[in-house]
Amino acid sequence: MKFFEIQVHIFPFENEINEILIAYFSELDFDNFIENDDGFSAYSNIKPDTSLIDSIIDKYAPKNLKIKYQINEIDNKNWNEEWEKNIQPLVINDKCLIYTSFHSNLPKCEYEILIDPKMSFGTGHHQTTEMMVKYILETDFTNKTVLDAGCGTGILAILASKRGASELVAFDYDDICVENSMENVQKNKINNISILKADENHVFDRKFDIILANINRNVLLSYSKMFSDLLNKEGKIVMSGFYEDDIKILNNTYSENFKLISKKSLNNWSSIMLQKTQGNEKI
Repeated sequence: MKFFEIQVHIFPFENEINEILIAYFSELDFDNFIENDDGFSAYSNIKPDTSLIDSIIDKYAPKNLKIKYQINEIDNKNWNEEWEKNIQPLVINDKCLIYTSFHSNLPKCEYEILIDPKMSFGTGHHQTTEMMVKYILETDFTNKTVLDAGCGTGILAILASKRGASELVAFDYDDICVENSMENVQKNKINNISILKADENHVFDRKFDIILANINRNVLLSYSKMFSDLLNKEGKIVMSGFYEDDIKILNNTYSENFKLISKKSLNNWSSIMLQKTQGNEKI
């Protein structure tokens, strides 16, 4: 299978523009964003539409910046080489170590998660995943049933299981993400996570105590009713994949059935925890 790498360079570099481009490129089937000193690289198993890329750059890039990009076609076998060049072990809150099989001399942590890549998003290195991990570390998962929506590598479900969740379902629409999640669950010796390939018409026949959803704003907006229906009474949802400015927009959709518990921000990205309620509280 062929994959496509996009390399984006911003001159002069501005972190805010870099983050905006990453957010919108993530909606073009790019994932595994690797940031560097003057921009980022990202990957897709679908040939990129350069007209869509150009329209995003034209719309969101200030006139005083010059943005260049190039697209490279790469073999699947080269992916691990690219990964090893750029990714380092990650420790979050001094409690959770995220590493890959080629890392050595690792620190000891209470929770250790082995994640090997297969072109799927969710390694802990992006701000959204880091905030989701922090929420999981702060939340009681003991004997909770959990849904990981858009599981990517399976990292969130794996950590939730290690935190005491009794039963977990993780789903993704992408075949590669499903395969990668299955492999990572096995590598971490987890036996209570079911990985599903879902589509927009998939119907779940059960409810959950907690939903984890690190996706993007538009998908979160479209899933609001489904998430409400899937949660038990007073169930919680932790979501990320959007900016601070998007919280109000999300609330307009979610506030009928949810109330805000807390929120986090990291480099303009945000994550929030909501609880199912009959109230109509505003964020």
